[in-house]
Amino acid sequence: MVDFGRGEIVPMSLLVEELIMMLEEDAIALNCQAELLGLREILEGGTSAVRQRAIAAAAAQGGADHDTQMKAVVTHLMEEFHVDL
Repeated sequence: MVDFGRGEIVPMSLLVEELIMMLEEDAIALNCQAELLGLREILEGGTSAVRQRAIAAAAAQGGADHDTQMKAVVTHLMEEFHVDL
């Protein structure tokens, strides 16, 4: 990513850490620190879209047709949603 303040290309992880530091006080005031720190999880594990594509691709490699691939994605989303309940 381009850090326009520095005028150079830097790793996304560095920019995310800077963003967390810049917003930390506001996150504390708004009681949303966990959500802000969730940026690190997205960096490490990818977005939900990345995971969904991987699930569909794995199903396709297993010979699943399009409908079955989509069902696998929906099943994954339901499982992921229920993790924190």
